[in-house]
Amino acid sequence: MVQLPYDPAKISRELSRHYIPASDQDIQSMFNAIGAKNFSEMYQHIASEVKFSGPLDLPAELEYQALAQRMADLAEKNQVKTSFIGDGLQVYQTHEIVGHVCSIRNLTTSYTPYQPERSQGTLITHWIYQSTLAQLTGFEAVNSSLYDRASALFEAAVCAVRMSEADANTVLVAGTLLPQDIEVLKTHIAHTSVKCEFIAPDEETGIISATAIAQFIQSHPGKVAAVIFPQV
Repeated sequence: MVQLPYDPAKISRELSRHYIPASDQDIQSMFNAIGAKNFSEMYQHIASEVKFSGPLDLPAELEYQALAQRMADLAEKNQVKTSFIGDGLQVYQTHEIVGHVCSIRNLTTSYTPYQPERSQGTLITHWIYQSTLAQLTGFEAVNSSLYDRASALFEAAVCAVRMSEADANTVLVAGTLLPQDIEVLKTHIAHTSVKCEFIAPDEETGIISATAIAQFIQSHPGKVAAVIFPQV
């Protein structure tokens, strides 16, 4: 049985079909408001030749626990290998507080932040994350709420340049970053004032030399706004 940090049975929308909490009465009220009797009337303006003649040949949806178990069974088929791409994705032990925080439904939601009335918990969570990381690391800014790591990488580079001295428009990039992330970064900074300088790793160890980074910064005083490296 898949365990969640909260009981979905206590939150009606969690177990609603297709995550749509509208009742039959709610749906009928909507039909009455627009003068329709059923869903079919809403699509009468669409030519029949472009509409499906019947339901798609798809299996019925699974109940919550059955679906969770199905995903767990599929995940067990994975063969986890040691990854050397982008320095690898480390496996860490999740602290017990994570489950507690996830159980606070004021902070977690399945909705995206595009809906203001639904996004307050998400926004609070991002603010707490940014504030905490800034205190722990001493960074002036911590970005979050981006779709992918590559976009966050570019945003961080631009932010660093804007917060640095007037002439500091260069970011040092570790050559051990995921190649796809580097390509996205190059694409985004094209035709901007941001410049990228790449530090190649040692061919034998695959490690970036801290000395090489220091030498570049010393030889380009006031020019380097940030150093970009894979998370450790």
